[in-house]
Amino acid sequence: QLGSHHMREQAEVSRDLGELLLQLGSTKEAEQILREASFTARAIESASLSADLLRLHGRAVLVLGDTRQGRTELESTLNFAEQRGDVAIAVKTCIDLVEAADLGGDQMQMAEFLRARNPKVEIHLMATWSRADQTYPPQGAWAGQPIRLVMAATDGGKGNLVEAAVDDIRIRRP
Repeated sequence: QLGSHHMREQAEVSRDLGELLLQLGSTKEAEQILREASFTARAIESASLSADLLRLHGRAVLVLGDTRQGRTELESTLNFAEQRGDVAIAVKTCIDLVEAADLGGDQMQMAEFLRARNPKVEIHLMATWSRADQTYPPQGAWAGQPIRLVMAATDGGKGNLVEAAVDDIRIRRP
């Protein structure tokens, strides 16, 4: 029992470190840490932690240029989140999938993918996502610029994951 508790804590710390490294643009290191933590999470049978690690690993793989593998991992995560009713992971994964579509230049394909999951969903691409490697380093294209995240979804039904939204986000870099 104590061993699995320690392994879970280790996987959670690795998840947080991997996410931070992704934000800082250290994608190769993030990918390795997230891959290893995924094995740990699966070994202790922590489903939600495994899903979050798979999502983050998919993001890392995307940034490293393997769009197919990254999308596959993100779509698997979304399937898992929908089956378990995990709204938080589903929303994060949808955001990652939209970013994946932007990186791969296949926004229409992603819109069709999301619409197939829920025909009533409305999708409006108003701007692209600012990538961490272009936001945080001083030489990045968006360095020092404010980032505004706007989300809106309507489907007319109740109890659907697409209705989840983020109300207010304030991120300050020290």
